[in-house]
Amino acid sequence: MHLNKPVSHITNCSSCNVSVNVDLYKTGNFFITLPLEAQLREMFQNSNISQLIAHRFDRSKNDVGNIEDIYDGNGYKAVMDGKGSDHISLVWNTDGVPVFQSSNYSMWPIHCIINELPAHLRRKHVLLAGLWFGVNKPHFNSFLTPFINECNKLKTAGFTWLTDTKQTCTTYVATLVCAVDSVARCMLQGIKQFNGEYGCSWCLHPGQQVEKGNGTVRVYNYTVYDKRTHAAVMSHARKAIGSGSCFGVLCASPLLLLQQFDIVCGFSVDYMHCVLLGVTRTLCGLWLDSENHAERYYVGRQIPAIDQRLVNIRPPACISRAPRSLKLRRYWKASEWRNWLCIYSVVCLRGILASSYFKHFLLLVCAVEILTAVSISADDLSVAESMLAAFLSEFVSLYDLRNMSYNVHQLSHLSDTVIRWGPLWTTSAFPFESGNGLLMKLFHGTQGLPLQVSNKFVTFRNLPILAHRYISQGYPDVQDFFINLLAIYSPIQKALRITQDVVLLGQAVCRPLTFDERNALDGICSTTLPASVVAYTRAVIKGYLINAEKNCEPEAP
Repeated sequence: MHLNKPVSHITNCSSCNVSVNVDLYKTGNFFITLPLEAQLREMFQNSNISQLIAHRFDRSKNDVGNIEDIYDGNGYKAVMDGKGSDHISLVWNTDGVPVFQSSNYSMWPIHCIINELPAHLRRKHVLLAGLWFGVNKPHFNSFLTPFINECNKLKTAGFTWLTDTKQTCTTYVATLVCAVDSVARCMLQGIKQFNGEYGCSWCLHPGQQVEKGNGTVRVYNYTVYDKRTHAAVMSHARKAIGSGSCFGVLCASPLLLLQQFDIVCGFSVDYMHCVLLGVTRTLCGLWLDSENHAERYYVGRQIPAIDQRLVNIRPPACISRAPRSLKLRRYWKASEWRNWLCIYSVVCLRGILASSYFKHFLLLVCAVEILTAVSISADDLSVAESMLAAFLSEFVSLYDLRNMSYNVHQLSHLSDTVIRWGPLWTTSAFPFESGNGLLMKLFHGTQGLPLQVSNKFVTFRNLPILAHRYISQGYPDVQDFFINLLAIYSPIQKALRITQDVVLLGQAVCRPLTFDERNALDGICSTTLPASVVAYTRAVIKGYLINAEKNCEPEAP
């Protein structure tokens, strides 16, 4: 446990024997660290994680030369090539999570994911390394120091764990890449925010200030500038000590002390924030917001026509959210923006958005589709780079310089992220956002929130171990306890299981059968059909999500 402020009334923590200020402890003015070593040891000793991490050696590739996972990235290979299954690596994230709607308190967790796990299991094994809680953003020199120290120890000495046969093994951990949004990234790197001069994390583009609305914004015209390097950032940090800043670098980041971590290339472009919540949402705002009614690209009057196409789409089984009206787009989640960009938008906008703008938008759609694919060839990567270059070069002439935001500029660094760290999904913030959602369910009330979250998280992490010990021995009370405890993690609020293969979702509606439904059921039902039925519009049948017609009304007599 580590304190944010100077101490006055001191005692010692019963767990780690570190000095603790009792007053700050009671008011929540502290942050908590949860040792990664202990969490990793528990995972390796009490689960089959040690077998699963061999995935990077056992996986079958579609094409030997293609980029299909983080292991194919140059950044990963530079550190991990030649290392055996006794070496693993982490991608980590930290971000502010608003806690209460009526106050400005927020949590800043440090989450980590093991890259060597199969892709579909990574989000299920998110580790929590630290937790900051307060009204202010973290003091990263304090908050990151315990995390950096432990990561360096795990890199050089590793952690030991026992196999089922009581054999002692040592596993070494490399902390490779950080996936965060632009606001957190600039604080972690120690550079100016993106609305300041030289605010780009990867290049020396100074940007320029232009008028927009009643104020000004910093924009980034499409021009190629020199790339930042780890050595250059260190040099600029030394010069910033006397001058205040040097090429946007304000101070020496504590991450410079993290072994084998590149302060520039170690950060990926998070396509969830940059592309989905950034560029895609911005373009929709330009097309549909009434303040742009005088612009050539404005199609806000066509929202009913676009909506009619959108809400009538029946998404495939892999999509859990049904499409919602564009009138509700301010409430859309990142996954809904992903569905809109990659699946719905082309169908919904064709023939409505002017041809020049539609073709320009297709460049973004196709490039992102390539860079998020499960297998990316060298030719695919070249095509995506060309599409993004064309998209950026035409953007100003179509939408004006004032809309050339930092998110749009980040598109010029998307392909570099793929080259270093694999397809964009390998370092996206989606699993970390899921982890943040989990943390929001781990507290009740406002007292001692960090301790509530950390204690319940540790309990949750140990549930598989406890289940193996007690449930298998036939303790029904313990089994009921686990069921009640796990209920808070269920993502589905209304679900009714009929059989092993059939689960009905949503709110049931009692209504009479239509004429067509009666004709269809008469041929397969041996009993007399009832006058009315209980109807559902969604169901999961043998693992497939089925969406029925929602406007199926009984016919008038």
